[in-house]
Amino acid sequence: MVNCLFKSRKSILTWPLRLTTIALLAFLQISDPTYFPRIYYRLTDKLSETKIEKQLEKDFKTNYVGDSDETAIKNLYAKLLIIQNENPALLEHVKRIELLSRTVCDNSFVKAFNRNVGVARLNNSIELHYDYDINTLAHELAHIKYFNTSKKSKEKFNSLLEDKTNELSCTWLQYKFGKELPFWKEDNSFGPKYGYINVIGALDDDENLAYYVGAAYNDYAYPWNAIDNTDPAYKKVLNYLLEEQFITQKQYNKICSYAEF
Repeated sequence: MVNCLFKSRKSILTWPLRLTTIALLAFLQISDPTYFPRIYYRLTDKLSETKIEKQLEKDFKTNYVGDSDETAIKNLYAKLLIIQNENPALLEHVKRIELLSRTVCDNSFVKAFNRNVGVARLNNSIELHYDYDINTLAHELAHIKYFNTSKKSKEKFNSLLEDKTNELSCTWLQYKFGKELPFWKEDNSFGPKYGYINVIGALDDDENLAYYVGAAYNDYAYPWNAIDNTDPAYKKVLNYLLEEQFITQKQYNKICSYAEF
């Protein structure tokens, strides 16, 4: 009888712990859907390390973790080389690059909660999904560089533009879970305004900076040919990016040409 009571009490005590654990795991999966695959990659990294991976780590002074497919690593190497040749300042602070395979990204538990092709983290690491492009890579590297800029520099950038968040029809929840992002509220048209180049960038100054840098690697005119080139806000941002080495003089000149400043 005493034994049965003990088991019953033990069961009652363990249920809250089980429910709390399940809730925490669910929260982690929703807030960071690639967490568990990244842990797996790190644990098995040394077992699947390839020659091209070692070369990438040596040449770009970073740690590579992720997809062991040689073609995928070679493609990453080629994109990093383009950025290194264009603007090595973007690569100064990145400590780890995590490349997720198609299998991981298409997993139903990841796909259900993930809207990103890339992520930058405060530990100076970036996460890339198999379908990223050079714009995404530059975007995430810009985040890392911005994380490492001085407080004075950040304050300067944050003061450049007016806060237009309340005029946008995009909220954080729409960005996280919406199927399609709306554009600008005033006339519901597609086009950058107020010194921002898209609605996501207008939700966060840090994002706006990263979208500028990513778009600097476009080999076509958009979004620069769509901005209001009479608005001095765009030139202010571009001048800051040039001064702080987020973009190069060559990129600055190309953007100004597209925008017809």
